[in-house]
Amino acid sequence: IRRELAGPLLQAFLKIVFMDNFVHCDLHPGNILVRKTESSPSTLNSWWDNVVWSDDGRNNADVESYTIAFLDAGIVTTLNDNDQQNLKDLF
Repeated sequence: IRRELAGPLLQAFLKIVFMDNFVHCDLHPGNILVRKTESSPSTLNSWWDNVVWSDDGRNNADVESYTIAFLDAGIVTTLNDNDQQNLKDLF
């Protein structure tokens, strides 16, 4: 399961930092909730299936999917443009 979640967790982290400019300052395994979801065309899960891709570039709609939630956002911050660019340079 670690291998299956590594990509989606990284994508979620990069999205909240670089697209939303939201930095969770207490992110550790106890503040990450992962739940296996069942695909349903009328729910958010069908949207999530289109976001999660396999290593070979195929859509994972026919594979198990997971919902990832970051908990305990009591300590958060945003980054100024310079700090955000410095963090981007690391990736």
